[in-house]
Amino acid sequence: MATITFVVGGTRTNSKNLWKIQDDGSSLTIIDSADIGSVANVYSVVGDSEGNFYVGTNEGKVYKVDLNLDVITSWGTNGVYDAGSATKEIYGLAVDVNGYLAIAHFGSTTPTTYTVKLLDSTGTLVWEEDHQSSNGSTCVSYSVKFDSSGNVVGVGSRNSGLYDGYKYQRADGAKLKSYWQKSGDGYGEGVWVFSDDDVVISDTPIGPGYGINVRKCSSDNTEEWNVSVVAESGHNPLRNSIVADDDENVYVGGNANGSKTIYKLNASTGVTDASYDTGGSVYGLDIDANGNLVAGGWEAADEDTNTAKLRIFDTDLTLLRYTNDSDLGTIYAVAASTHIPSSEVGEPADKLYSKNFVAVGNDQLWYESSAGTMSQLAASAVDGQLDTTIPLTICSAFQKVFIANQTNLKVADFINTKMIEEIFLLEIHLLLK
Repeated sequence: MATITFVVGGTRTNSKNLWKIQDDGSSLTIIDSADIGSVANVYSVVGDSEGNFYVGTNEGKVYKVDLNLDVITSWGTNGVYDAGSATKEIYGLAVDVNGYLAIAHFGSTTPTTYTVKLLDSTGTLVWEEDHQSSNGSTCVSYSVKFDSSGNVVGVGSRNSGLYDGYKYQRADGAKLKSYWQKSGDGYGEGVWVFSDDDVVISDTPIGPGYGINVRKCSSDNTEEWNVSVVAESGHNPLRNSIVADDDENVYVGGNANGSKTIYKLNASTGVTDASYDTGGSVYGLDIDANGNLVAGGWEAADEDTNTAKLRIFDTDLTLLRYTNDSDLGTIYAVAASTHIPSSEVGEPADKLYSKNFVAVGNDQLWYESSAGTMSQLAASAVDGQLDTTIPLTICSAFQKVFIANQTNLKVADFINTKMIEEIFLLEIHLLLK
């Protein structure tokens, strides 16, 4: 198992509300922490493909921070996007490979509530939409994700007895379809979008028949399964606590009033394949880079008698590791991997790489040694390595540069600065990532 790091956020404790955690396979250790916002609790965290994180708080603001948890001031307004008021708590965040950020937050009692927003990579607002039709009711969106076309899928509710899940068009925020709609007093809590654009949504009624309702449907809104996970008084799913593994099994977290607080639902049928009682509410779930489930929530004693706020499970919900470090607050959000989920638009993170400029002229090869600076490769100054008076073709592939100079063939593979000559191939090594 690889040693990994991830980020969690929650209530301010010891003047910190964001923590970087290292998991070495035997223990969980806080290796960094930060205080984000002004007297704020962190309600949501999501990582991008470059190792940065977007942090949503209960003051109605989103902050962009780097891997050192320092605010990136070149984004938004000095590193901050303000949703408009302190009452608009940021419940859900999603980011795509282009750096676009979707936001889900609490609304207001005005006719235009604007509970779902899309920002571009600079932190500038592209559009904002009411989660439901403007009707003067208090609206809220709890969770957002991107589909494979970059459209936003969000789920939420309003206080007039209707809660549902919408798809919003990437370009202008127009509502393309409703994946799910229910009448009655309740909340639409969590949403997950798979790589094939299938959607899973969780909700909870707040009247008799309390429980976790989970619905999986195809991209054209054909229902695949719809289950009630548990029917115990007061047992509800919570806003950041629905994720899926690579086999499309769904994991749902709930509050402390039921006999179990995490459920694994079978990908094909939705039936409960496994469950676990953490003893307290589970607010944040995510799948880490090792394929394990990370769960954060209240400090409580679990069914294995371990008291903890943060736990690591395998995908059968067997407890692997946990921590109850006193520097951690109640964990509301978990960003256990900085990669972009396959359900989101664009190339996956493992296919992303930086590019540098390479040019050949006057029998010499030059490369971009730093941004905007060209340097000559010393090896190319050796007589006979290149001859630009005869036909020469250069192309890039596999993060290398291939040169055909008639019968003189070369490859620049950007690892070292020495030169190795072979029978048919001369390798020119450049330092380039």
